[in-house]
Amino acid sequence: MSRLTTFLERIVQRQSSFVLFGGRVYELTDTSNRPDFLDVAGARMDLAPSLTFAEFESLDEQVQAEGIQRYCSEYVRDTISRELKSESELSREKNRVRALQYIMTEFLPFFLSRKYNSDDMLLATISGEDDKEAMTLVELAKQEIATKLSKDFGTGEDEKTKDLAEEMKQNVIKRERREMPKDPMIAGILKHKQFGMTKKQIPESVLGELIADQPLLICGGTPYQLMPAKDVERTKNGGMKININGREYLPVNDPLPTLKEISGQLLERKLKKWRLDALERSEDAFQEIKDRIKTFEVSERQMRELAKLKEYDLGDCGFLLKDGMYYVYARTPKFATQDGRDVKKFWPFEATRVSIKIGWENGQYYSTDYPYVVERREFHPCLKDRKRSEGFCSICNLNREPGQYRNETLDLVRKLSDAVNVVLEPLNKPSLDSHSGHSYFGDHLDEILKQGHLTRKDAERQGYMIVEVIAKDVGK
Repeated sequence: MSRLTTFLERIVQRQSSFVLFGGRVYELTDTSNRPDFLDVAGARMDLAPSLTFAEFESLDEQVQAEGIQRYCSEYVRDTISRELKSESELSREKNRVRALQYIMTEFLPFFLSRKYNSDDMLLATISGEDDKEAMTLVELAKQEIATKLSKDFGTGEDEKTKDLAEEMKQNVIKRERREMPKDPMIAGILKHKQFGMTKKQIPESVLGELIADQPLLICGGTPYQLMPAKDVERTKNGGMKININGREYLPVNDPLPTLKEISGQLLERKLKKWRLDALERSEDAFQEIKDRIKTFEVSERQMRELAKLKEYDLGDCGFLLKDGMYYVYARTPKFATQDGRDVKKFWPFEATRVSIKIGWENGQYYSTDYPYVVERREFHPCLKDRKRSEGFCSICNLNREPGQYRNETLDLVRKLSDAVNVVLEPLNKPSLDSHSGHSYFGDHLDEILKQGHLTRKDAERQGYMIVEVIAKDVGK
């Protein structure tokens, strides 16, 4: 099958420079009598309005109708095969479902409820102490998780009357919609009124959503943000200006995604839209699996659907499936941690997912290995193999070895909590004292902390959570 493309690819093949403005493409011409034009140091070229993004996207579908139909037919066929395989695999791999039931109903509620109250109260709850308020918080978190699961995967209350094949189809559609990216690639710096239009005047399109309707100059295949001339220093734009829609704009050389990246994401979102359309049009493609789906209790049904996902996020916590094991994580906000050697310095780190492995075997949940940080954090001293490009680096835990945590909920909660604390406080006194010469996995701190430190004021201004270690009299 020939490769599907986007109109952006075809435009750039014949003209490397053009303008995207108000949901429409403007092409450069050699005339000089139009109200919209580009001027470079006195050399003028007119801007001729072409089709809107929506019209181009519709044209894409027309000229590639056969290719899109083949792609969607193959997708529906492959999806059915994957669903059948997934159902078959899950019936043989019940341990995954049991592990998920423990993760979602017993383990994660404690971490989700952290937003309601303190760690001490949570640990008191699961250690059996009589604290009705704490139990209420954990039950509240369980209800929150149950509500989200019901929203994402249904409850099965009308199982007797529901067409099971149609249910499978709707589950696939929900999963596709959930995975449909919605965030723009380009920040919406300019509001519509700032370039003389209203939202209603711009036809809805995937490209418009992708670039947040921002005016862009594509020059030599490179996108540049267009800003009102009154807001830009003319000395920084190479003498180039653009008059369009009765206003003057200057291109700004701020970092933006490449045109290739924008076009690639445009195609990916269109492919997802075409797949969804194909699934919704499908009347009987899923009938062959009607007899392959059994009726389950609500919780097990939800876990079976959940087990088909590689990742499930609850905001403050969630899980990832990697190499057949569940990495259950707690998410830290972006933070700036105090340096125990110089308490006026704060080292910034981005939001990070800290995880432990959890599985199920022989009727028992268990956790193995050290905790892991999911994202790559090359400047964090407490990570082994911190420079690995794919992330998933193990954490140096100062409190216990992995084998010292029992396979009990209380200890597993502590295991993950301890790991979060190590990530948040790599430069506290116990950490510094336990690393001779301040060497971490063979590298001195000065060779690791290359991201640049901040003052407390700067860290707070930039929105970092401040982590104080309050360490004093630490030798260098």
